[in-house]
Amino acid sequence: MTVTPTETTTPTATSTQTPPPSPTTTSTPLPPSFTPTETAIFHATSTPTSTQKVPISTPIPYPNPVAGPTVTISFDLRDNSSWVKIEIFTTAFRKVKEVTLTDLPAGPQNISIPLTDNEGDPLANGLYYVVVANQQGRAIGKLLVLK
Repeated sequence: MTVTPTETTTPTATSTQTPPPSPTTTSTPLPPSFTPTETAIFHATSTPTSTQKVPISTPIPYPNPVAGPTVTISFDLRDNSSWVKIEIFTTAFRKVKEVTLTDLPAGPQNISIPLTDNEGDPLANGLYYVVVANQQGRAIGKLLVLK
């Protein structure tokens, strides 16, 4: 018997793929950045022709500190006033007293008001603000109540 050798061949193939060449980009450097500067010049086109007149002087409570049943509020009106409102506030800005007067002439005023709140209870010891106002403006003073 004769034996013939058999040969088996398995074909092998290797495939290599090269990527296509990438495009080459060259960048041009940008010029250095800069910040634009703006300058504005303003010129006054008019000058004031009048000065503001204070309509009421700062109210001065007398005596201060006050211990009596009334306090006298002194202020000066620059012009005749159809109404003047005197208000008393706590330091927490709570209104405790309001008195409105009508038809006061120009000049110094001395107005006595009781040291009570709007319900008639006496004011407690402490610091209060007195605001005197009319149709032209207002002024603010301090009042110290010590009983």
